[in-house]
Amino acid sequence: MCPHNVHRLEVGHATANAAHRHRAHHNTAPRAAASPRYRGSTAANGQVELDSNGMGPTLCGRTLECNNTTATLVSWYPLSCVAMLLLASYLSWLCCTTCLNCTRRQRKEETTMWLPMIGMTALPHVGGIYGGFITRKQVKEWYPTLKKPSWRPPNAAFPVVWTCLYTGMGYGSYLVYKELGGFTEDAVVPLGLYGLQLALNWAWTPIFFGAHKLKWALIEIVLLTGTVGATMLSWYSISRTATLLLAPYLSWLCLATSLNYVIWRDNPEGKEE
Repeated sequence: MCPHNVHRLEVGHATANAAHRHRAHHNTAPRAAASPRYRGSTAANGQVELDSNGMGPTLCGRTLECNNTTATLVSWYPLSCVAMLLLASYLSWLCCTTCLNCTRRQRKEETTMWLPMIGMTALPHVGGIYGGFITRKQVKEWYPTLKKPSWRPPNAAFPVVWTCLYTGMGYGSYLVYKELGGFTEDAVVPLGLYGLQLALNWAWTPIFFGAHKLKWALIEIVLLTGTVGATMLSWYSISRTATLLLAPYLSWLCLATSLNYVIWRDNPEGKEE
C-alpha cells in the first residue's frame, strides 16, 4: 500500500473516532441531567454500595450528608415531642397547684373573715329570741291591762324594729373588732362597753315583762341608754360607720325609756304584780 493511502486511512479512523465520541457525549449528557446517577457502584441486589471515601453514595459529585442529618433529626423528633409534652404537663400541674394553694388560702382567709362577722352579727339576736319567749304570753295577758300613752308604737312594730337594731349593733361590733385586729388590749374598752350594754339589753325584758317590776325596769333602761352612749363615744375614733349603726338604737332607747317612765307613772305599784 502506498504512503498516500495509508495517510488517508489514518485520517478516516481519527475522524470516525471523533464522531463516535461526539455522539456518545450527546447521548449520555441529557440522561445524566434528567436522571442523576450515584457515583457509587450498584450491587447485584440493587442496593447502592458505599463510595471509596466511606462517605456513602454521592449525587452529582456531592456526598449526601443531608440525608444523614435528616435521619438524625427524624429519630430525635419523637423524643423532643415527648419532652415538650412532659414539660407542658409539669408547668400545667405547677400552675394548677399554685392556683389551688392560692384558692385555699383565699378561702381560708374568707372563712376567717366571715365567721366572726356572722357570729358577732347574730349574737344580739340570742337575747332577742329569749326575750320573745317571755313576752309572747305577757303581751296578750298582762301588758294590755296597763295604762299606756297614745303615742306608743304598735305591738307589731317591736319585733321588726328590734331585728334591725340587733343586726346593726352586731355588725357594728364586728367592724370595731376588725379595725382593732381582734380581741386585743385596745379592744377592751370599746368591746367591753358593748358587751355591758348588750347584757343590760337582754336583762330588761325579764325585769319588765317577766317580773313586772316597772320601777326597776326604768332604772335598768336608763343605765342601758347611758352605756350605749358611752359605747358610741368609744367607737367613734375607731369606726364612724359602727358608731352610726348605733344611732338608731340610741334613738329607740330614748323612746323606750320615755314609754317605760310613763307606764310606771300611770300604773300604781299594786298593778305591777
